[in-house]
Amino acid sequence: MNEGWFGLVGVVVGAAITIGYNLYRDWRKGKDKYRVMLYEKRLEAHQKAYSYSAHLLRAFSDRLSDLGLTKELRPLFREAEDFYFSNNLYLDENSRKLFRDALSSVITCFEEADSETIKDTRDELIKAINAITTGIGMKHLEESKQK
Repeated sequence: MNEGWFGLVGVVVGAAITIGYNLYRDWRKGKDKYRVMLYEKRLEAHQKAYSYSAHLLRAFSDRLSDLGLTKELRPLFREAEDFYFSNNLYLDENSRKLFRDALSSVITCFEEADSETIKDTRDELIKAINAITTGIGMKHLEESKQK
């Protein structure tokens, strides 16, 4: 009689272990899928931030000689600002800060467009581009795996 109970307990424990393992495996698979989707969104956001920074930098480089910050620069700035408001949480911390600083510097240029302010804005945009370029590294994917 005791052997029957041991056999039954063995079957129940074995089934519980199998079910537990399958649940864990499915949970991990879902978590990995989410991580890949998040990484793709982060990559997209970094690419777009890079693009806006580069376009703004080019616009400021073109205007440096004549100091004429024309109306065509404002729509580009507004697009970049709208992008930032919609996607800043996908950027890594350093890229987010430097991109925001660069946008603030652009606003300053709209108010006072002297050669020194434009040079400072160009420097801020270059810092943002460098941070965005390095900020999307696979490091983010590895950090989330360790947690």
